[in-house]
Amino acid sequence: MREMGLMAIHPGPNLSKRDLQHRVYPYLLRKFWRSLKYNEIYINDYTNPRETRKGVDRYIHLHNHYLPHQSLQNHTPSSVYNRDVVLLSTCE
Repeated sequence: MREMGLMAIHPGPNLSKRDLQHRVYPYLLRKFWRSLKYNEIYINDYTNPRETRKGVDRYIHLHNHYLPHQSLQNHTPSSVYNRDVVLLSTCE
């Protein structure tokens, strides 16, 4: 719009651009959303948004606290985040 000489009435933040201060790994998010869709959303027949939200919350809790991750040397994200375990370096 700016190139055409048009301006928005109420300009707001540009949410389509990535904030460089935040570390985002798109490939990890893609894997997580794919597993969420196939392991929770597609196999359950939700009837309303509240029920869907509860199901997604349950899956995220399961994902973070009970499912070991290969990239975290078969530890859960919560145990690594809370520093219950120390990851060994894979670089030698």
